[in-house]
Amino acid sequence: MGDVEMISKRRFVTLADLALSISGVVARIARGEDAVFGFTESEDVIRLHQDAGFVSVESSRTGKCVSVSRDELIEELSRFLREAHSTLIGEVPLLDGNPTIRRVVAGLT
Repeated sequence: MGDVEMISKRRFVTLADLALSISGVVARIARGEDAVFGFTESEDVIRLHQDAGFVSVESSRTGKCVSVSRDELIEELSRFLREAHSTLIGEVPLLDGNPTIRRVVAGLT
């Protein structure tokens, strides 16, 4: 987001785990709730707090915080989820029938 790196490009994050976490974030933000998600591979935590149509996003790793419009965040995270889902089933077509992988895009419009 902007010039703030929330997930290091030098670290490995499992796409399925990340996509499932982000799908939960999108659902919470869409309901007007705050959200938090972490990573299986590390203790890093990303906190999302809503305030007047914007969402502040803070990384425990860097302590940096950025703000983005709620609608833009939902739109971009939803786009990421669609691409992640497409990549996963493109690599392993049988995953399309997997209920856990289907949750990645469940509820997206």
